Amino acid sequence: MQSSQFLTIADIAAELGVERHFAGQIVRQMPCVMVGRLIRVRRTEFERWLQEHTRQGAEAPKAPVRKAARNAFDPNLFESDGGLKRRRA
Repeated sequence: MQSSQFLTIADIAAELGVERHFAGQIVRQMPCVMVGRLIRVRRTEFERWLQEHTRQGAEAPKAPVRKAARNAFDPNLFESDGGLKRRRA
């Protein structure tokens, strides 16, 4: 990344290891400078944002636990002749 005072969306995407589109969404949460249609973020603002959004150890969100998928073949659904069992209402 460049050592300039201002960062582009591409610089921020490279720093975070994300796509430019996602970095653009992140930049909307930071104070930025508009130069025509160009967006620039002060390095200090990016570092402040990064510090505020950094989590340590136990604070980090855990991935959701998924239940194992039910086996697609359930032998209890079939009659001995290969037809489907009818549900009793």
